[in-house]
Amino acid sequence: MPNKEVIGFYPNWLSPDLYLSLRYDAITTIAWSFLGLNADGSFSKQSYPPLNLINYAHSKGVKVVVALNPGWGSSTIDTILASPSLQSTVVNNLLTEVQQNGFDGVDIDFEGFPVTNTVNGQSNRTLFTNFIELLSTTFWNSNPNYRLSIDLPAVDWNNVFDVTTLQYYVNYLMIMGYDYHWQTGPTAGAVAPLTSPNGVSVTDSVDTYLTKISRDKLLLGVPYYGYEWQTQTNQPDSPTLGGGMSVTYSNIIDTKLSVYPRQWSSIWSSPYYLTSNGQGWYDDETSLGLKYDLVNNRGLAGIGIWAIGYDTTHQELGNLIINKFGYGSGEDGGGGVGIPLSQNKLLLAGIGFVALILILE
Repeated sequence: MPNKEVIGFYPNWLSPDLYLSLRYDAITTIAWSFLGLNADGSFSKQSYPPLNLINYAHSKGVKVVVALNPGWGSSTIDTILASPSLQSTVVNNLLTEVQQNGFDGVDIDFEGFPVTNTVNGQSNRTLFTNFIELLSTTFWNSNPNYRLSIDLPAVDWNNVFDVTTLQYYVNYLMIMGYDYHWQTGPTAGAVAPLTSPNGVSVTDSVDTYLTKISRDKLLLGVPYYGYEWQTQTNQPDSPTLGGGMSVTYSNIIDTKLSVYPRQWSSIWSSPYYLTSNGQGWYDDETSLGLKYDLVNNRGLAGIGIWAIGYDTTHQELGNLIINKFGYGSGEDGGGGVGIPLSQNKLLLAGIGFVALILILE
């Protein structure tokens, strides 16, 4: 297994037999995606992992967690966060879900919710932190080996994630380092630009979060997909003519590039192709390799992949992970097992005390 944490998100719309052909040597954790959330604290299950997935992954030394996602900008998020009793219901239901199915933990994917709670007018920044603290306390008191993680936006425009505090309640926080140009966005361009002249890029996101998060807690999410848009011109950042089409890595390699030559943007360090009426942007072995170099150079805990299975039978992306991160024993590469909150708070106090001594000296 890689020497770093590599979490692969397994969407519930992919083939139920996909788990049999995954590159288990190139991942450390699978996140079954997604478990939906209802406003009463119950779960929405459109589908569920194949019965043998968890046992099969465990036989390969790979953890399996369940990813909780209420939907982007869902009012359910505000409803749950506004009520301490509903927060408790969700956490207890999650623990039951994990215990009954043999999951190794939970990934929390709450996206697009506002800074001010629409139900009670309070700060969602505080309420979300309270929710994660309750989750952490409940899960790690039950089993300190449970793996807990939170997905973060590439840029926290709403300032709803108190990551300085949240990092002490989870094993990892993952930057969703993609959709800088998004499917319904006004212009076409790199989905995950390594750098950018406008200061909004993967490198900028990593360096911004590193001012607040310990590097051994931070993961970089990378895309195994791209977008193809109809555009006004064939130039990068051209205005789009409507929403784009999502295209998996395999589809691009097997179909698109057999018709349209691969091109390269030195501005964004990203491949792309031009169609007769637009352009497609994606990530491949070269651009992902540069991102993995960033992970290594910054000393991050590892990566996340959206989504495993989008490369189907192609082996080069799995090989790249091994080449960039090495091959180890399968032990945790970053955040490790959960630390009880009482110890985390003592750790915080100790760090502050050491810092004070250094300043005085």
